Amino acid sequence: MTYRLVGAVSPDMKTTLTELAAQLGVKLLISGQVDDEKLEYVITESDVISSLRWPALEAASASAIEAMLYGKAVMVTDTGFYAEIPDPCVIKIKQTDEIGHIQSSLEALLEDQDRILCIGTEAQHWASQTFTAQNYAEQLIDAISHISRTTPAKNAINNFCKILQGWSTDGLLLSTDELIHPLHIFESINQEMATKEGPENC
Repeated sequence: MTYRLVGAVSPDMKTTLTELAAQLGVKLLISGQVDDEKLEYVITESDVISSLRWPALEAASASAIEAMLYGKAVMVTDTGFYAEIPDPCVIKIKQTDEIGHIQSSLEALLEDQDRILCIGTEAQHWASQTFTAQNYAEQLIDAISHISRTTPAKNAINNFCKILQGWSTDGLLLSTDELIHPLHIFESINQEMATKEGPENC
């Protein structure tokens, strides 16, 4: 097995990793930062791609998505966006035992290399159906529609806040049932609007 590291890496880190690999008898190839053409070649030639993140701060991972679109088996940390990917499409690594789980997963793939192809096929199919411009646009429109339905309630809250400010109150009046109960009418209005169809309700 050969490990290939692609991406920006400091000289000190490159030296440390090279020395550590030599000590442990690990085949390590450090390519550093590469252009798009070289990156495409490296992805194509790889069997398994690591996209481990901890903590996972991204809403999504372009590198993981791209690797899946190439039909590659991808190792991801079982958290955040990565945890939402269907299990057959990636190799999920538990953060509680990251090193042990990475080792056991790679050994299992070496023993059953057909599984690498199966995971890659599943990943490519799912990613090509999921990460499309049309899906993005549809979900964005849906989110905007849901947000717009909260306008009556927000306007009511703003009006009540202005009234309370005029009364110089500390806001305790908002905890009384006499004020809270009538506001439930806006919940029924939003639910009714959500069930109706037509652009006029967006």
